[in-house]
Amino acid sequence: MACTAYNHLSNQSTRILIALYTAILIYLDDVAGDIPEELQTFVEVFACNGKHRHDVLASFADIIREFPQHFGEFSAIVLTSSLNFISSLVLENKIPQLLVSHWNQKISFPDCDLKVSTECGRQSIYSISDFREDPFWGFRSVRRFRICT
Repeated sequence: MACTAYNHLSNQSTRILIALYTAILIYLDDVAGDIPEELQTFVEVFACNGKHRHDVLASFADIIREFPQHFGEFSAIVLTSSLNFISSLVLENKIPQLLVSHWNQKISFPDCDLKVSTECGRQSIYSISDFREDPFWGFRSVRRFRICT
């Protein structure tokens, strides 16, 4: 994947970093329900540069700390979206367990199929890594452009 999808990037370690990042995202999405406590403490432990209780989360922290070396000022987007992704996994596992009060009647949602993580920015790294070494290479000669949604 790293060699074909991001072959336009000359730095092989950047391509490998993206592949490892992708593999960890997929793994965390799959096991989120099995490691809720570790996910809940990830941001705090990450911010304090502490030791993570789960090896894959420790590797994930190491990888997102390495992004500034590869993407410079754009790495903040990846960091933010990565932390949002972790938060979304926590929400996905907590919301179905929450109780809603309606007229003093408790209603639970055990069969709730909620996918918050698909809306939480994990695609940011892929849009940034689509750039060449110069992220503005396509816009140097463009004076005006319109972004369509």
